[in-house]
Amino acid sequence: GFVLHSDDMIRKESLNIDNGVALTSTAEFFDDLSTGKGPKNSILALGYAGWGPRQLEDEIIHNSWMALTVDTNFLFDEEVSRKWTDAYKIMGVDPHNLSFKSGRA
Repeated sequence: GFVLHSDDMIRKESLNIDNGVALTSTAEFFDDLSTGKGPKNSILALGYAGWGPRQLEDEIIHNSWMALTVDTNFLFDEEVSRKWTDAYKIMGVDPHNLSFKSGRA
């Protein structure tokens, strides 16, 4: 498991992702979370995703990912049911105008 969290609590094993965001996956960090001593905001992620050489870069080139810049309020918002809607708004896209078909122009 991994914990994506606010950077108000950093351990030496933590990886700074961006301003206000870090990633940690140590047993001690999970202990802190379970006793209420963790960071203000956190998201627990379980599982694994792996990519082969250049796979992620190729997926980005082929528009398989939608990337956008967000602030920590968006990232750690607990109302997950509207994340997609909010992400589309940030991008200025109306999802009802998107096609179910894809291609290259």
